[in-house]
Order: sequence, then C-alpha cells, then structure tokens
Amino acid sequence: MNNKFSIGVVVAIVLQVSAFVWWTAQQAQTIMQLETEMAELTAKTEQEKQFNLQRDVSELKLQLVELENKTGEVFEMLSGNIDDRFSNMGKYVDDSNNSQNDVDSKNHEHYLSLFGVIETEFAKHETWIDDIESAIDQLLGEAERLQAELDRKIEELDKKLSDRISDR
Repeated sequence: MNNKFSIGVVVAIVLQVSAFVWWTAQQAQTIMQLETEMAELTAKTEQEKQFNLQRDVSELKLQLVELENKTGEVFEMLSGNIDDRFSNMGKYVDDSNNSQNDVDSKNHEHYLSLFGVIETEFAKHETWIDDIESAIDQLLGEAERLQAELDRKIEELDKKLSDRISDR
C-alpha cells in the first residue's frame, strides 16, 4: 500500500475539521445566547404576572367592598324598617293591655275590632317579611352573579397570561 497523501488532501481535511470546530463553537454560542434570553423573558413574564395578579386582586377587593357596602346599606334599611314595624306593633299590644283592664266597661265588639287590627298588622308584617326575604334572595343572586363574573374574569386573565407565556 502506498501511504503517500497529497498535500491537497491534507489541506482539505484540515479545512473541514477547522470548519466543523468553528460551526460547533457558533452553535454553542447561539445556545448560550438563547438560554440567556429565555431566562430574561421568564423573569420578565413572572414580574408581569405578579403585577397583573396584584392589580386584579386589588380590583376584586374594591368590587367586594362595594358589594359589602351595598349589602350593608340594604340590611340597615331593612333593619330600620323592622324596628319601626315592631315598635308600631307594640303600640297595638299596649292598647290591647289597657283594654283588658277595662274589660267590664268595654263590649265584645271593641275586642273583636282590636283583634282585627292586630290581625291586619300581622298580615302587614308578613308581607314585609316576604319583601325582606325577596330582597335577600335578590342580593344573594346578585352576589352569585358577581362571583361568577369575577371567576370568569380571573379565568380570562389566566388564559391570557398562559397564552402570553406560551407565545414567548
């Protein structure tokens, strides 16, 4: 066998090896650069996520405070109405007690009229209680609707954030 190589073949092999080493170094540099960019983007995304989450929580807290204020106002209004209604009812009970002291002087018709008035007041109170229960049901329905809306908005924000992360 002839172990002679031409100088051209040796130069070609050296050039190919050199080109391969240069290409490998470029690939390693590109990979390191991409890793650095990915770390920066991940950190930036986390900061944006944290900021958006804080903003969303603040908005939800404000909405919750508004809902609590509205609920408190309605309950105060209802409580005031109930107190007024019970104090009015006490007037009729006092009238009834005074009438019992004078039972000999008053006739049976007067008692029947008092019972009719009391019965009418009880009917009014039952109506008011029904109104209160209806208002409470409406408030609960509104609270459930707001909760569903908040849940939907949180899901949308979470999806947007996930989409942003996956796009990068």
